[in-house]
Amino acid sequence: MCVLDAPFLVVEVLSESDFMSVVIEKLKEYAGKLRLLYTYRPPALVEIEGEVISTADGSVEVSRGEIFAE
Repeated sequence: MCVLDAPFLVVEVLSESDFMSVVIEKLKEYAGKLRLLYTYRPPALVEIEGEVISTADGSVEVSRGEIFAE
């Protein structure tokens, strides 16, 4: 499977314990196009510092350039 286009819509479901200040910071990140990559690897959310993000089994791999191509 190869992802060719950026998603049109990204939805984040918030829980009652989420703070609006955290949500606003997240929105600023999105708006600022910081081009950060994260993956969830239990038990933590980990920032990807390299150029490639992939699934744990390596079956899907996408480069930073592919994700943020304009």
